[in-house]
Amino acid sequence: MTKREKVRELIVLKGYVRCVEERLASLAPLFPYLETSEGIKTPLKFGAEVKLDEIMEQMIEIYEKYWDEDEIDEMLAFFSRPVGQKLIASGEQLVAKLCGVLDTYLWEKMTLAAKEKLH
Repeated sequence: MTKREKVRELIVLKGYVRCVEERLASLAPLFPYLETSEGIKTPLKFGAEVKLDEIMEQMIEIYEKYWDEDEIDEMLAFFSRPVGQKLIASGEQLVAKLCGVLDTYLWEKMTLAAKEKLH
């Protein structure tokens, strides 16, 4: 398998393709109403002008710039295992919760500082 094929497998495994498909499905009703900054309507159609394969190729190019083939192999091995699948499944929720820690921490610090300033 070539590096490019491995990257394609990895982005499918990590759910990026599904994410793009879902995003395109949610945006598709808006395609007829899209306009350029000059006000020119650009009625795009999924499959005709908007092609999943073209999007995937651009995603693959990004991966290829950041990681060499050995690293891609390691990621494929990891994300194919149950722990890797668990990380993928919990990814967005985990990031939101971790960022929530910062929000809560800052809110508590600001509240405490405001109370101290009032006394």
